[in-house]
Amino acid sequence: MSIASSGLFTRLRMASPKVTASKDPDALRIGTLGAVKVAPVALINPAKSMKTINVVSIAARDPNRAKEFAKKHGIPNTHATNDSQISDPSIDCIYDPLPNGLHYEWTKSALEAGKHVLLEKFSASNAAQTRELSQLAKHKSLVLLEAFHYRFHPALIYFKDLIRRHVAAGHRIERVESVMSFMSFFSRDDIQFNYKLAGGKVDSTVPKIVAEDIDGHMDATMTLNNGAKATLVASLTNPWLSIQTWKEFTPRFVVETEAKAYHYCTIKDKATGTTENLPKVHKEGYQTHRHQLEAFVQGVRNGGGDEKTIPGWVSGENNVAAMEVIDSIYKAAGMRLRQ
Repeated sequence: MSIASSGLFTRLRMASPKVTASKDPDALRIGTLGAVKVAPVALINPAKSMKTINVVSIAARDPNRAKEFAKKHGIPNTHATNDSQISDPSIDCIYDPLPNGLHYEWTKSALEAGKHVLLEKFSASNAAQTRELSQLAKHKSLVLLEAFHYRFHPALIYFKDLIRRHVAAGHRIERVESVMSFMSFFSRDDIQFNYKLAGGKVDSTVPKIVAEDIDGHMDATMTLNNGAKATLVASLTNPWLSIQTWKEFTPRFVVETEAKAYHYCTIKDKATGTTENLPKVHKEGYQTHRHQLEAFVQGVRNGGGDEKTIPGWVSGENNVAAMEVIDSIYKAAGMRLRQ
C-alpha cells in the first residue's frame, strides 16, 4: 500500500511540473482555443515535461483573460481571436477544448487552415458533423485525435489485450455494463445543460429531462452486433455518490482498473475467490493526458496513427461509430439530436 501511495503522490505532483523540459528544435508548436479549466490538465502541464511539443499560444474571447491565463501558465503569445490563432503560420497544431457545440466550427476551421487538431471529447454534436470532420482530416492528411485520454494508459491497453485474447480463445462476451455518473455539482445554467452548446449526457432509453431537450441522466439498453447485451448509465445529476452494482447477473470474473492517477489492474475470480494483480505497466509519474499527448505527437510525426502502431489510438471511424450510438439513443428517447 505504501508503494502504491507513493506512486499516486508522484503522479499528482508531476501533474503540475515545476520544471519545464528543454524543447527540441523541431518541437511541435500548439495553440489552445479558450482559457478553459481543462487546458492545464489535458495539455499545458503534460507538455511542460515533454521535449517534443510546446504550447506557444492561446486565444480567448476576452483578451485580458487570455493574457492572465498565458501569464499564469507560461504561454508566450496570445491572440485576440480564434481565427487569428488558427491562421498563424508559426503554429503547427490546435487544441480545441471548447464546448461541444463549438467543436465542429472551430475544428473544421483549423483543419482547413492545415493544422493538426487535438480535439476534446466529444468530437462534435452529432454523427454527421463528426463524419465530415474525419473525412476532411483524411483528405488533407492531417491528424484529428479525439481526446479520450484514458484509452492511452498502458493499464487499459493491457486490459483490452486481455479481452482480445479471451475472445481469440473462443470465449464470448455476453454482457457489457457501463456507468459514468457524477454528483450534481453543476448549476442548471452550466454549458452541460445548454442545448445550443450540445449539452447533455447520454431496445430502451429512460431519460431524465432537466431542460428543453437536455437529459441530466440517461439509461439505455442496447444489443450489440454479436448479440451481446449492453447497458449504459450516464448522469450529471446524481444526488450522491454512485455505487456500482450488477443489475441482471453476477459475473464470475471482475476486472478492476483505475488508470487516471492511481494505477492498477486486478482480476478477481468470483468462483474460486482468487485475485490476480497484473504486472506494473505504467511509466512512473505519468498520467493519462501525458500518454495521450505523446501519442498525438507520434501520430503527427508518423503522418497518422492507428492502434497497431500507436496503442489506444482513436480513429475517425471510431469517433463516427460512437456518435452514431449517441444519436440513436437520443432518437430512441424521442429527443432532438445535438446540433
